[in-house]
Amino acid sequence: MVENEKFEETLIIFDTSSLLDVYRYSITNSKRILDYITKYSDYIWIPHQVKEEMQRNMENVRTEHINKYKDISKRLNREIEKTKNSIKSKLVNYKKYKITGIDNFESEVETKFNEFTPIIDKYKDSLKEEEEVYKEYILNLVDEFYKELLSSNRVGPKMNIVELMEIIKEGELRYKYHIPPGYEDNDKDNSKGIRRFGDLILWKEILKKASAMDQKHIIFVLSDTKEDWFTKNNDLHEEARGELLEEYQYHTNDKTIEITSLSNFIDKVNNSSDKELLVDLRKTRVISKLSRDKIESVVDTFLSSVDPNDLADDISNQTRDKISEVYDFEVEETQIDNISVNLDRGVYKYSIDVIGTVQFRCATYYSSHISYGDVHGIVKVNCEVIRHATENEKEFINRFNDNDLDLLQVIDIKSAVLEGLSYFWSSDEDIYEDEEPENDYAVGGDYPQCGYCGKEMNAINDAGNGYCISCTEEKNL
Repeated sequence: MVENEKFEETLIIFDTSSLLDVYRYSITNSKRILDYITKYSDYIWIPHQVKEEMQRNMENVRTEHINKYKDISKRLNREIEKTKNSIKSKLVNYKKYKITGIDNFESEVETKFNEFTPIIDKYKDSLKEEEEVYKEYILNLVDEFYKELLSSNRVGPKMNIVELMEIIKEGELRYKYHIPPGYEDNDKDNSKGIRRFGDLILWKEILKKASAMDQKHIIFVLSDTKEDWFTKNNDLHEEARGELLEEYQYHTNDKTIEITSLSNFIDKVNNSSDKELLVDLRKTRVISKLSRDKIESVVDTFLSSVDPNDLADDISNQTRDKISEVYDFEVEETQIDNISVNLDRGVYKYSIDVIGTVQFRCATYYSSHISYGDVHGIVKVNCEVIRHATENEKEFINRFNDNDLDLLQVIDIKSAVLEGLSYFWSSDEDIYEDEEPENDYAVGGDYPQCGYCGKEMNAINDAGNGYCISCTEEKNL
């Protein structure tokens, strides 16, 4: 990285995401990032591709962040209502047997859940001042700076149609053989047509600018350290792909380029080391370098710890199919989402959602047969990954990935939910008279009455939630 006093020979280029990141963080960190960008604004050059992407995406990104303030009460109340309904559905089995005091208990539960609404509203009200500061101060500062920057003479010219056609033809070949940059965008849903060549167009603009400029050095700052720009290693300071450096050297002779992440750029130019901001910026990269097998195991740990009867009841309530037993499960296609980090009493707590598709193998026991089927859905486990503040990020990654590490030392499961469950019947198996059923569901003819219409239920019309199928469908029970 060049020293500050040598910036007169340096051009700084930010990609679209690194500029839009100013909208995505907390008030404090958004202001900090903006300060670093504006501090070096005299050395910034904006490729036309970045300008177009900024103009296309700015409004959506800033609106998405504002909506986090607006939607918080709606989302929390929706989750409270979902949990309340889940508990009430479990009480149906107790109510149908008229367990002593069950009605009073249900009423008390309802009262307690209703107390959440004013608590949530009070919390939302407490955020109004922060929301207004973000909207009226941070957004105005960012909007004003970017409006001025994108309309200045620091924006490069647009590629003409002949240049674009050559890039598209070249891009098809580069993407086919995974020649950087940009091939990771090839299959994205939001990158259709010429947009999927956005990174390559940006790179071509940089090469064109570098070959004609007076400056001898370029610092190219990206928000994300994707593999089509960087060589992955165990360090948080990734190295630029060798193919890119070779191509740059070919086009510019003695000029140099440094391709780096936003956090590493701030780390280098900031003498006082803004540690809190850097931890926030690097949170996704830190989590991405942790053993995926160990993180995924928290989902298995959660599902293995759940009482099979509770799991069967929960699935029955969600799918409205009668499930007697869950005897196996399989989790696959996991991903990590909603990463955040906070410092709490000398400990960094990375909050993450481990989300995976799950398949439960289920059985339902009747007097005459056993019905087998699979339930497919999504399991979402929120957990905290713990790092001591005295431990640097690299040390933490190495310790986490140590084969002898006890996961309970660094991972704390906070919550878990099952969503979008669907039942798929697979087969039936007859029960012969000399065979004993495995649970109460196998007792033929001993079904209770529907909790709504009062009709006697059986194996055919039992919706599995204390009501018959007809009432469940008609009354949306």
